[in-house]
Amino acid sequence: MASSLKVSQLGSLTTLTDEDLFLVADVETSTSKKVKFSDLVNSIDIDALIGFSAYQATVSQDLATETSQREAAITALTQLINDMEDRNLNAGLSTGYLYVETLQGG
Repeated sequence: MASSLKVSQLGSLTTLTDEDLFLVADVETSTSKKVKFSDLVNSIDIDALIGFSAYQATVSQDLATETSQREAAITALTQLINDMEDRNLNAGLSTGYLYVETLQGG
């Protein structure tokens, strides 16, 4: 294999075996290295992934609950405002004036 071959020029692999290799850029040493698929899989902390997944689910549920609570608060405030406007209209205060009629009996 030519040393000037670009990674993008390599063929694709659809099924991996334990001995297949990955190209890794070791940032600490500024060199390219290889890692076997089996070593890569063994280095994954499954418990951490499961914990993260559970954390994500909790955050999603908390966000949904908070959103629901905010929507309920907005609905309640809107209803209060509408009720106050209705009371003002019924009392003749919609324009800021109270119209009082003097009844004259006959």
